[in-house]
Order: sequence, then structure tokens, then C-alpha cells
Amino acid sequence: MSTRVADTPNYNASMRNIMRTQDQMSKNLAEMSTGYKVDTFSGIAAETPTFLNLRAQSIVSEGFGEELERVDGRMGFVEAHVRKISEHISISRVRLTAALNPTQTDTGLQTYAAEELNFLQTTLNMKDAQGLMLFGGTRTDTNPCDMSLLGPPGLAPSYAYAADSGASRTVSTGSEKEVAYDILARSPAFAEYIYSLQLMRDNPPSPDPESQNYLNLKNALGHLKTADIKTAELIDTVGTTRKNIEDMQELYQSDQKHLDEMSTEMISSDPAATIIKMMQLNLQLGLSLKATRDVISNQQALNILGG
Repeated sequence: MSTRVADTPNYNASMRNIMRTQDQMSKNLAEMSTGYKVDTFSGIAAETPTFLNLRAQSIVSEGFGEELERVDGRMGFVEAHVRKISEHISISRVRLTAALNPTQTDTGLQTYAAEELNFLQTTLNMKDAQGLMLFGGTRTDTNPCDMSLLGPPGLAPSYAYAADSGASRTVSTGSEKEVAYDILARSPAFAEYIYSLQLMRDNPPSPDPESQNYLNLKNALGHLKTADIKTAELIDTVGTTRKNIEDMQELYQSDQKHLDEMSTEMISSDPAATIIKMMQLNLQLGLSLKATRDVISNQQALNILGG
């Protein structure tokens, strides 16, 4: 039995319905398996600009967060080394105080001071995990401290040893705000300690309070106290900067999470709604098949549909 000419439009309409329903079922199955409404932007044409804007903002927030994390890691190294220097300053104060006691004899004080100068130079020339100088500021590829550049100690601390850039690097926290985060080798805290050590190295202890050596070492003790205070201030500065960076980092992470949730929600499908839709499509396909069978024979329908 052949399809009558008069039935052709009905047949074509029924086949279009079947093919459209099958296509919708295929997309619905994809939603059920992936959890997303679409696999291309064409499925969310009206929302595409908003979706892309959310994704762009999320990427920017992620970038800011990663940069802040890197800087915080660097400052963690800096803080650890400054704390170590602070410990050495405290030890030097105790030792020099004892050496100034006329009843005490410290024959190793000069050697100790020379070794401390070497320790300080090594520390100020330390690098971070990326191989960049910790105390060099924007000059990250050359040693920021060279004690050989110092002459004999004068009346005040010298900064001749410092080969850093003299300027701190900055990190962006968004909204056009930059935060300086470097501690430089030329910091007064380090210069005061170096000057004290120079005086200790060049003046052997003397039991005579009127001798020049004794007066020079007493002067060194005063600069050690200043170095101790200024080093504590450096530690506070680093701690405050790290706290600010940590707060901004948490803010960016929160923003990124919120933006990702919004963009995911925009393209995600509701599992319950997807199942209900599949049931409706199954019913719709059945009605389309029945309509087709009303036009042609069951055998022809099976042949056409690949049955």
C-alpha cells in the first residue's frame, strides 16, 4: 500500500515532528549526562554576553589572587630572615654588654663581629623560590649587599654596602591600588647593625672606660639598640602587609567563587526538570509516531524509521 498524494503534507509534517523530538531528546540526554544545558553558546544566545562577562571577571579575580599568593609567599621568606637577623641582634647586644664589663674579657668579640658581617651579607643576598633577590627591590638579579664596598666606620652608619634598587616593587590589589611590599637591603635597621658590627670588629674590648676602644664599643651598643628597635618595626611592617594581602586574597577568592557559581548556574540544568522533560518528549514522540502510522502503514513506518 503506498502513501496517497493527498497524505504527503501530513506525512512530511509528522516526520518533521519526529526528527525535532528526537533532536530534543538527544540534547536532553546530553543534559542528563553532563549536568549542563548546552555544549555551545548557541543554547544560551541571550545570556552569552552575561556569561562571558562573568567568566572574564572570574579569570581576572583568579589572576589577582594568584599574584597576591606569590607575593605573600615571598614575604614569608623575608619575614623569616628578618626575624633571624633580629635574633642575632639580640645576641650581639647581650655579648657586647658583657664585653663592656671591666671585669670581663672577651677575646673573641672581633672574630664574632666579622662572622656576623658575613652572616648578614649572606642573608641579605638570599633569593626567593623564583630565584629573585629577596632584599633587592626592583633589582632582582644582582646581590643587593656587598660589605667590601664599606670603608672604615665613620661617625654614622654608611649605606655604601647597599646595591639594591632603592625602590620597592608593588602588587595590585584592584581598583587601581598598588601595595609596596619589598624590604630593602638599605633599610636603616640593617645599616645600624652593620655599623655596630664594624665598631665591634675594629675595636678590641678594653677594661678602661676612658679608652677610645671602650667608647667606640659603647657607641656600638647604642646603635645595636637602635637596630633592635628598627628590626622589630620591620617585622611589624611585614606582618601588616601580609595581613592586608591575605585579606585581599580571601576577597578575590570569594569573588571568584561567587562568579563561578553564577556562571555555572546559568548553564547548569535542573536534574528533576530534565527527567520530567524527557518523559514529556517520550510522550510527544509516541504521539508523533501514532500520527505517522495514521498516514502510512505500520510496515512503511518501521521501514522509514529504521525498524
